[in-house]
Amino acid sequence: MLAGRYRKLERIGQGGMGAVWRAYDTDLAREVAVKELRVPEHVTEQDRRVWYARMEREARAAARLRHPGIVTVYDRVMGEDGRPWIVMELIRGRSLAQLLTEQEALPEQRVAAIGLAMLAALSAAHADRIVHRDVKPANVLLEGDRIVLTDFGIAAVEGDATLTRPGTVLGTPAYMSPEQVAGQAVTPASDLWSLGATLYAAVEGRPPFTAPTYGALFIAIATQDPAPPGCGGPLAQVLNGLLRKDPADRMSVAQVRALLTAVTGPGGEPRPAAPRSATRTDTLTYTGDLRVAPFPDDKGPAQGLPEQEAVAKYRELAAADPDRYRADLASSLYKLGLTLWKQNRFAEAASAEEEAVAEYRELAAADPVRHRPDLALSLSNLGRTLRDMDRHAEAASVRQEAVAKYRQLAEAHPDRYRAELASALYNLGGTLWKLNRFAEAAPMEQEAVAIRRHLAETDPDRYLPAFASALSSLGLTLWKLNRFAEAAPVEQEAVAIRRRLAEADPDRYRPALASSLSNLGSTLKDLDRHGEAATVRQEAVAKYRHLAETDPGRYRGDLALSLHNLGSTLWKLDRFAEAASVEQEAVSIRRHLAETDPDRYLPALASSLHNLSLTLEKLNRHAEAAPLKQEADAIRRQSNRT
Repeated sequence: MLAGRYRKLERIGQGGMGAVWRAYDTDLAREVAVKELRVPEHVTEQDRRVWYARMEREARAAARLRHPGIVTVYDRVMGEDGRPWIVMELIRGRSLAQLLTEQEALPEQRVAAIGLAMLAALSAAHADRIVHRDVKPANVLLEGDRIVLTDFGIAAVEGDATLTRPGTVLGTPAYMSPEQVAGQAVTPASDLWSLGATLYAAVEGRPPFTAPTYGALFIAIATQDPAPPGCGGPLAQVLNGLLRKDPADRMSVAQVRALLTAVTGPGGEPRPAAPRSATRTDTLTYTGDLRVAPFPDDKGPAQGLPEQEAVAKYRELAAADPDRYRADLASSLYKLGLTLWKQNRFAEAASAEEEAVAEYRELAAADPVRHRPDLALSLSNLGRTLRDMDRHAEAASVRQEAVAKYRQLAEAHPDRYRAELASALYNLGGTLWKLNRFAEAAPMEQEAVAIRRHLAETDPDRYLPAFASALSSLGLTLWKLNRFAEAAPVEQEAVAIRRRLAEADPDRYRPALASSLSNLGSTLKDLDRHGEAATVRQEAVAKYRHLAETDPGRYRGDLALSLHNLGSTLWKLDRFAEAASVEQEAVSIRRHLAETDPDRYLPALASSLHNLSLTLEKLNRHAEAAPLKQEADAIRRQSNRT
């Protein structure tokens, strides 16, 4: 209990300056977030006192901020050990960094909407003379239709130059401005640089600068220009304008706001945005020796609904003059469908998107050069919505048509549409996978791999993550077809790429690497290459252990699964003593999970108990094995009755 008032419930995040916990405010009967602030070990006691005093001033300043795009600071308390804690509003959502881990890049309109929300939050803070100093995807939280910037004030304390030793640079290196890298004073213009770097990562799938070491990264930020963004128009102007080396040369808030508004509306026909190159979400199915099965992209925060008025307006105008207003009607239907989808109103979104597709089919038939890209994008959006409604057979038909349209576009303009074709093939493969049509999914995914391999060879920084995702999906499909010898080298290549990505950006790519290691381990096991499988599965356990330490609610089940699979492989190698230790940990984790969610985790617990009992029998530890087997059998009997 903190300050006799805040009861910590579970750790929900971990940063360099301490952990963030979900907690319960016993005075006001509400849930909150509490973050501990740890002073670096190298500071003197005098610096420590100055640090705490500065933290209190900054916490008070942050608490003054009242803005829907800023996490509210409620309180500052001291723990029993003398360390300070900040009590904040609890945001029930995920970060932009987590979203990018799953999707790799976002459509331009969505990036612009996130940018406008962040810009408003930063402007409010700067007006109160607070500089954030650590704007990055991990500090952008998405909760329903809210886009929230967190760690105000706290980030300012953590970046206080008066408490750092000469030459020390604090912050998140990939998103730091040139002046931060140089150890110079930070200003609101520094936050704008970091905003540009964050939006660049959202639209490109990677930060503007990457390097194998911090030293090389700092040199790149200070002296080099980022690779030109793949987007065009106003969004590219924003990115280029914010990422200027000299703070005085950076684009103003008013200029950024005007350009981002041009991307999101109001008015005007939307430019087709590149489809998201999505990493499929891991789903667990439990039968014997398990593997992680990925599926397609995910969704994000909602926006408002001004598009409904636009649809009504253009529907009336198009009825009177279809040649003049049909394109406006189709555009407004497209925007409405996208907004409804973001609000999880899938049935309404599907209706709007189906009508948009019908309108664009007519328009593309009359003017294919102008409207075929719009039709392809509308088909992609409709396919995604049908997938989210579990209408997979309809989604497959729509996505097949999207592939056909993007194939025509890529044949005419390969440099512009080849990546979109690869994404359409990838998404179609995922839908066929959901329908258990693995033989049809395989050639779609093989073609997606071939295209993304070529793209990654020409621009690895931009396309390597998408290439790894395509390899991972193809490997899983080949595994489903029992084509293990073909799956193994595909999955090994995915692992190799994701290792490289995780070395450069571990927070973002470690989950994908852990998933690929799990899948490769299962394939090697099915090839009876148990020695190799054990090595791979040990690495998977290590990755999931690290993930579970930082985010137990999300990754503890995956850690238990990887331990279970490693135990099975060690058993095959007659390494029973090692298997027992691993399986005991799996049982312990799954027992805890089953207490909180028995319907989901009891079957998995029964499997781990059964495996552990067999291993203990092999070790002649019969007295320990018997009650475990009895417990497993009892759980299974209960499951059969229900």
